[in-house]
Amino acid sequence: MPALSDAFSFQALRRFPDLEADNLVAADATDRLALTEASTAIQASPPGRVAVVGDRYGAMTLGAMALHGARDVRVHQDSLTGEQALAHNAIRAGLTQGFRPLPLTHELFTGASVVIGQLPKSLEALREITQLAAAHAAHDVTVFLGGRVKHMTHAMNDVMGESFTDVQASLAHQKSRVLAASGPGQRAGPAPRGTRCDSIISTWTCGSARTAPRLRGPGSTSVRGSCWSFSTRWSRLPGRQWTSAVAPVSSPLRWPGLTRS
Repeated sequence: MPALSDAFSFQALRRFPDLEADNLVAADATDRLALTEASTAIQASPPGRVAVVGDRYGAMTLGAMALHGARDVRVHQDSLTGEQALAHNAIRAGLTQGFRPLPLTHELFTGASVVIGQLPKSLEALREITQLAAAHAAHDVTVFLGGRVKHMTHAMNDVMGESFTDVQASLAHQKSRVLAASGPGQRAGPAPRGTRCDSIISTWTCGSARTAPRLRGPGSTSVRGSCWSFSTRWSRLPGRQWTSAVAPVSSPLRWPGLTRS
């Protein structure tokens, strides 16, 4: 399958609107290695069968499209700035069509034959990703998750092995490595955990901030997080300055004008 853009370059990607500096990059060795390991599988996948999870600034999504011809890519990003960076980078690369953002639910994985992404540092977050992929992706799906070697543990292999029958580690390259999992062995999705929060905002708490709903306020400003999250990312709403905060379980959030989306 032909590439979509001959002019695509990882070096041209930017982190904007996130913090930018000479020593901060929008694409690293993990992004490139994951795309290299998954290249054959991506090129063989029909449109709509590639899913990306944890793409920080769009390198994996745009790389899969530009370098390996992926079409109708489904992508989940944990941060609002990541979504904005992907949108800006897509405009600069001329790749604004061909991907769609989705929450970390079954819709992201349904029928996918290739899943690529960043390895989360949290084992619980990794478990959610692999359980969803095993339960809802195609029976021949392969999951390629890359990370920095210094952050990887053998426990990650074990967690992926709970949902897949075969887990292999790639050779290390520039201090990055990819775990590839295939053979889904569990066809039931993860159940919500925690306690129902009934207030103005009602949500299930799950094991990771990745599965928290998006809360939308006036002016289409998005806020990520759940009322139990201890790693919530807040955005500024009109008349209210929100910063990173901890909301105790016994203190549900009550902010007028917010709705789930």
